[in-house]
Parts: sequence; C-alpha cells; structure tokens
Amino acid sequence: MKQETLRYVGGRIFKVVFTVWVVTTLIFFLIRLMPSNPIEQYIQNLVVQYGMSYEEANARAKALFSIDLDKGLLIQYFDYLKAAVQLDFGTSFLSPGVQVSTIIASRLPWTLFTVGTGLILSFLVGIVLGAISAYRRNSWYEPIISGVSSFLSAIPDFLIAIFVILIFGVFTYGGTKSIVPIFQMRGNFDAGVTAGFNWPFIKSV
Repeated sequence: MKQETLRYVGGRIFKVVFTVWVVTTLIFFLIRLMPSNPIEQYIQNLVVQYGMSYEEANARAKALFSIDLDKGLLIQYFDYLKAAVQLDFGTSFLSPGVQVSTIIASRLPWTLFTVGTGLILSFLVGIVLGAISAYRRNSWYEPIISGVSSFLSAIPDFLIAIFVILIFGVFTYGGTKSIVPIFQMRGNFDAGVTAGFNWPFIKSV
C-alpha cells in the first residue's frame, strides 16, 4: 500500500514537472520563431528615437534585460531553464529595471484573494443547490437547477467572469450607472481607506 501511494504521488509529481518543462520549452522556442521579438523592437526604438548605433543599442539592451541574443540557441535555452528554476524571470520589458518576479509578487495577493473568494462562493453555492436538488427530488425546479449547472459548467470560467464584469460593472444605462450596480470599477478599495486588517478596509474590498 505504501509503495502504491509513493508510486502514485511520484507519478503525479513527474507529470507536473514534465508539463511545466514542455510549456516552458514551447514558450522559449515560439518566441524565437516569431519574425521579431521584444528585445529587437527595443533595440530598434533606441536606434530610431535616440539615434544610437545598432551596436550601442544592442549593448544597452543586453545590460538592461540580461539577455545576450548573440549566444547560441542551446546556450540561451539552458540559461533560460536555469533562471526559470531559480524563479528569475528577467526584467520587465514595459518597466525596464523592474524584475518580473517583483511585479508578480505585488499582484499575487490580490490574485489569490479573488481566486480564493470565487472558490469559497462556488463551493457554498454548489452545496446549497445540491442539497436543495437532493431534498426536493422530482420537484419542478430540480431539473432547472441541474440544467443551469450543466450549462454553466460547460462554459470556460474566464468567459463567465468577463460577462459578469460587463453586466455588473461596465454596461451602463444613461451613461452614469451600471445596469446592475453591484461592482464598482475603480480599484481594489475606496480612496481614503487605510489598507490593513481593519473593518473599513475589509468592507471596502
């Protein structure tokens, strides 16, 4: 039993690692198969806007993004894998000088909060609707609940999220108020609220 458990866990871990490696490798080579790349565009912008020579712009891009496109493809690939294992995703192209990992870390708490909130709500709603359907089997609303649940489960989550944002936060009537004014599209919390573990902040969020 113990060996079967270890074999199962080991197999799952291997699949996860293999999948991450395949996706990481595809990203690396697909970017390099493109007619151009962000680094080359940055170099061309330096040449056009600031009148730098190509060699000077190339050297500046290397220093800024820590990428040497003159290296062999395999050397670049292994450097890329080594950096990815160390969670070093390089420097942001849109925010030069800022590490990508720093940007991810600044956005991660809100991402975990929204995902966690969605999971908890879906868990609670699912339990309530499932209990109602089981308790009132063969009632008039039992097939409605089952049908709506099956329909929504077939739609990708991100597509449902887009429609929810559009309906409850974006689409307006009279140009001022949302059709269903539940969401306020103006940031994570109200202005003037101090972020922290306090009720005004929690309520605002």
